[in-house]
Amino acid sequence: MTSSILPLFFQNLHFVYFCIDSMAAKHTSESIALVWDSSILFEKLFLEYGFSCMRIDPTALGSPYLPQFGTIIIPTGFANTKYTAILSQLNRKKQFLFDFLCNGGNVLVFGAAIEKFDYDFLPCDISYVEQYGSVRLESSGEPGNLIVANGDTQECDGYFDRCEGDAVLLNEGGHCVMSVSHHGKGKVVATTLHEYPPRDFISWLVGI
Repeated sequence: MTSSILPLFFQNLHFVYFCIDSMAAKHTSESIALVWDSSILFEKLFLEYGFSCMRIDPTALGSPYLPQFGTIIIPTGFANTKYTAILSQLNRKKQFLFDFLCNGGNVLVFGAAIEKFDYDFLPCDISYVEQYGSVRLESSGEPGNLIVANGDTQECDGYFDRCEGDAVLLNEGGHCVMSVSHHGKGKVVATTLHEYPPRDFISWLVGI
């Protein structure tokens, strides 16, 4: 298998190298872009589910060299500098994310893992409060019912005290832990679930 190394020069004045091999041609609008700046177990999960997935440093979002993808996933802890440094780049890529959603892309974003956080890099009004624990959940329908049956208990790292769109999962205190809001042709799914999402939920998200 042959590959080529393409250097891309970004605003932070570092060269970032992408190895584009024969797998790149297999990425489609149903592919997943996992936004993170180091290896993460999520990559293995999606591949085991059978999805086409690539991890992307946020500095590369919007690059013409990237393969096509239709869904962006931003894992738990993206705002906590103990885990990652991607938040500043997400803020710089705000316009790209807005355009991506308008053109039919989907964004799944997890909990910020800091005390309080507003998701200003997205075109929706979402405010997060950190509160880790095992909670009983109630679903108001799809896609919440693809995550849990009503009354099931799962780990969450917080809740949304303000969320735009439909609250599709609530914790036992009546707070939203998953919302879906539509923007242009795309949608933002925000959740504080602290567990790996099931395959059926990811299939719904990418439109399979």
